[in-house]
Amino acid sequence: SPIVSAFEGIVFLNEDITIAIAIGTLFTVAGVITVVTAAVRSRQAHRAGEHTREESSRSAFRKRSPVIIGYLAAFTGAIAYGTVPALVKVAVNDYSTPIVTASYTMLFGWIAMGLFIANNFPRDLRSSGIRPKLLLAGSGVLMAIGIVALYTSLTMAPVVVVSPVFSLNAVVS
Repeated sequence: SPIVSAFEGIVFLNEDITIAIAIGTLFTVAGVITVVTAAVRSRQAHRAGEHTREESSRSAFRKRSPVIIGYLAAFTGAIAYGTVPALVKVAVNDYSTPIVTASYTMLFGWIAMGLFIANNFPRDLRSSGIRPKLLLAGSGVLMAIGIVALYTSLTMAPVVVVSPVFSLNAVVS
């Protein structure tokens, strides 16, 4: 997503990119790729040790397809998250403050997610214990803090600087 953000910042927002920013972005992307690749290899090595019985070709495809679907979902997420900083940069600089923009973002995100979970939400809420609810509430608060911090940073620095730094969250988590 830093590459998508940098592209959009340069093309649509007329931001300048220096050699230092370009090199920093490449190092950030390389670091994230290294961490993710190591995790995938570790998971594949663990699965290689498991023995499975002979299965039909349809069942085998279903077993492989989650990986393909996972990569497609990750790629879609990278494009979506890469687009957010450029959109937010325009919103916080031209229309509103970071806290108001973050509130609208979270409201519309909540509405969109509600459309996906509407059928299962009441049942899932009743069946889950207090600990998962507290963990999700805490993660929601931390997500809100992260969004407001990101939006505030976009009022003070160009997208081509903020996005690579923000993408380091993959290394931290």
